[in-house]
This record gives sequence, C-alpha cells and structure tokens, in this order.
Amino acid sequence: MNENLLYNLNIERGILSYILFQPEILNEIATKITPNHFYLPFHKALFASMIELDTTGKPIDEEFLKIELTKKGEYDEIALLDVISATPLTDVTSYINDTIDRYNKREIDKLTFTIKKQLADSNNSADDILLTIGKKIESVEEQTLSVEVGIDGIIDNVLANIQHARENQGVIKGFHFGLMGLEKRQVVGKPGEVGIIGGNTNMGKTGLMLTVVAKNINRREKTLISSLDMGADLMVLRLVSVLTENRLTDMLKGIIKHQKQFDNAIENIKKYVEIHDEKGIQWDAVVSKSKKYFRQNPDVNLWVVDTMDELVSNIEPVKIRFELGRITSGAKAIGAKYNLFPILLIQLASKKIEARTNKRPMLSDIQESSRVAQASSIVLLVHRESYYTRNSGEEENAVTEASIFIAKNQSGQTGVINLTWDGNHTRFMDFPIKFEDKDDNKSFDASALIDL
Repeated sequence: MNENLLYNLNIERGILSYILFQPEILNEIATKITPNHFYLPFHKALFASMIELDTTGKPIDEEFLKIELTKKGEYDEIALLDVISATPLTDVTSYINDTIDRYNKREIDKLTFTIKKQLADSNNSADDILLTIGKKIESVEEQTLSVEVGIDGIIDNVLANIQHARENQGVIKGFHFGLMGLEKRQVVGKPGEVGIIGGNTNMGKTGLMLTVVAKNINRREKTLISSLDMGADLMVLRLVSVLTENRLTDMLKGIIKHQKQFDNAIENIKKYVEIHDEKGIQWDAVVSKSKKYFRQNPDVNLWVVDTMDELVSNIEPVKIRFELGRITSGAKAIGAKYNLFPILLIQLASKKIEARTNKRPMLSDIQESSRVAQASSIVLLVHRESYYTRNSGEEENAVTEASIFIAKNQSGQTGVINLTWDGNHTRFMDFPIKFEDKDDNKSFDASALIDL
C-alpha cells in the first residue's frame, strides 16, 4: 500500500501543536484518540507525555515536555520544534478523524502478512483463517471506538434524553418492548445495556422474544436474531404466526387461511429481520458474525440471542459461571458499540422451580444468576400459572393468562404484569382475559386483541 496513505506527519504535528497552544482541549481530544494512533514514535511519546503531565497537574508546555521526554529517553529537539512550528489548525476534529483513519489502514495493511502466515500453515482451515482475520479487524475497530465520553458529552446526552421525553409525552428515549404493562413501569432498554428473558421450559421465552420482534417490525426497525436452538425456517414461521392470524400448526401443514396477512408478514420480515442459524457454534463465532452484520447494517436496533444455554451446554460446570458473565458483558459492549439493544434468552433452573410449591420464577432461578444479573439492566421472567394448575393429562387452554415478573429494571419499577398468552400463535398480548368457563376460553377470539 502507498505509504502516503498510511500516515501524514503534518496532520499529526498539527494536532499536537494545537494541544500545546491550547492545553485545556487535551481532555476532549484524549477521548477520541490515543498515542497508538500516531505514526511517528516521537509523536506517540509526545502525546503520552502530554497526558502524563495533565494527570499529574503539571503545565503542558515546552519546558515540562522536555523534562518528561528526557526522563524517558525520548526527547528529540528537532521533532519538537517541528511540532511547535506547525501550521495552526482551524478544524482539529477533521485532523483527528484523518489520523484515526490512517491508523486503521496501517493495521489493515499488516493483515496481509497475517493472512500469508495463516495460509502457509496447512493445519488451518478456511474457517479458522476467516475467524482469525475477523478478530484482527475487530481489534482495529476496538482501538477506534473504545473511547471515553467526557462529562460534557454525558451531560449533553442527559439533557437530550430529557428534551426527548418532554417532546414525546413522557416517552423515554431507548428501546421499547411494545407491551403496555412494561411501558407503564418504564422498562426501556438502551445501547450499552443488556436485557434478559428467562423462563422455565414451555413458558414462552421465545414467544415473548418474537412478540417484541414483531413490535419492532411494526415500528419499521431492524432486528438480528442469532438462533442457537431453533432452526431459521421454524423461527420465520413462528414470527409469521405472531404477526398474523395464521396458526403455526396450520402453516406447518401447508394451510394458509389468511393469505394477504401472510404475504405482508413475509415482506416485512424480509425488510426488517435477519436470522443467523447458528446451532453448534461458540460465542466468539457468534460475535464475529454478528459484528460483521452490524457493520454492514448500522440501522439495526435490536439483537436477540436465543438461547445462552446453548453456548454453555458443552462447558465444564466450573467454567459456566465465568462464561455466562463473559457472554452477558460481551453483548453489553457490542450494544454500546453499535448503538443497539441486545436481549439474551436463558432457561431457568427447572429442577429448583419444580421442587417448590410456588412455581413463580425468581432471579435466583437463573443459572449463575449473580454474574448474569450484575451485567444486565433488565431481567424479565415469563410465567403461566395455568401450566402448573391444569389437571393431570389435561391440555392447557390455548388462550390463557400469563405473567411477566420484572426481576430487574434499572430505569424504572420492578414487579409483575399480567397479560394474555395466545398459544395458537405463540405470542403475548396486553389485554387480560375475562374468564367465565372453559367453553368461553375455547371460543375466545384473539383477533380482536392483536395490536402488532
């Protein structure tokens, strides 16, 4: 690659000179760029020394910089004079962005050697090589994006959120699940946070997730589903069932009773949903594939992983606690980086629930709950009491009452909300059921309750 594309010493000098003559700007610049972004070793050392002087409360001037650099054996009088005499800047932000871009190109240029080395090793498969290269690219990206937001930026964000709520009748800025009970308790996700949906077997974890995805489609927002358990074909059919009056059992038999609804649902899924069928792969591979998709589709606002349990199914029990914490924290970091909200599904400890008289889920039912709960901002636990109170051998009513236990909610209230479970379409709805008798339940018309 042409070296002129990889660095520009005049631009680097311009940034450093700008700081030297306006040292009060250092803190803001240091949130956007690091010493490693500079090409010339002296420029790296000079910027690092500026940060060191600022941290220790010393002046950032020629004399103190000379002392600091000399102490480290990095002083270069001519190079410092070049910085001091640099042309004054009018737009430091453009210079910073250019320096970061050139740094990224240098790192990418290094990948050519990595690729050749990987190809030379006959033990490496194509998938192994692609995974290695993907991680290298992500490392470059981390250097670019993992910068701190200063207090001014934090305050600006707080004020913007307040203004948004004021202009939108109190609606909080962030990701909304689309269910009224959750809205009333201010269950709202934000980039840099992570949500958990948990439940015992057959409680409707995936049903709640797909209900939330359907609400997101209705808002014309994009979702990525990383499906580690259910096949992508079945996931699509279940989502169609949530979005329409077509029952899943009918569609599996080739029966489409509401063709127009079906066609509209398929078109909307094509536009607003991507499904990665990722059964049998590890978390790092899920992350690599997902990051690539987020880079290509920056307008995605929701990422769902179904389920976390599949990622630890083959791990030694002593390592599960660490791995679940790593997954949750990793999803949180990805959400912050790509400005989206991740939701992770997890199976609750069924043996603990089955052993209790009270079957209602608790936060402690999540496997290694302390690590998962600590990293998450929202934890929703799904429950249907009728599943446990039905008579032996009797089927649960297709449409029944359900509950979501809000076990954790950083931005609002915890507690319990009651809603409707429509088993025919594996979806949740806001409207409670007025129970009278079994016949009424069986003839209950769910179509009047759809608000998707």
